[in-house]
Amino acid sequence: SATRGILDAADQVVVVCAPSLDGARAASSTLDWLGQHGYEHLSESAIAVLNAIRPTRGFVDVDRIDAHFSSRCRACVRIPWDPHLEAGAEVVVERLAPATRQAYLELAASLATRFAEPTQRRS
Repeated sequence: SATRGILDAADQVVVVCAPSLDGARAASSTLDWLGQHGYEHLSESAIAVLNAIRPTRGFVDVDRIDAHFSSRCRACVRIPWDPHLEAGAEVVVERLAPATRQAYLELAASLATRFAEPTQRRS
């Protein structure tokens, strides 16, 4: 019931996932759940965030995960792995790599584009 109350008050959502098959599957399931429970407007206007993208290619095709979420969401933003964030302690913005700061700025801009739009909340 608390989740529904929060979602009823929300005008947009951010779905964050690890750049892995399990992470993508879980985030995609979240979007499915939203669509199946009357929150299609939140699912379709969601911003997907692929978090902690490593600089080297791994076994997972991050481009394919990005394409999946780009087709389902309003935007998909990649946040690069950053050694400053790895510790999980207090974040000092100036210690983030320039690419990480830029990615967070793009995420903020994606969120802000909807600030001027009329609300799509459920009645």
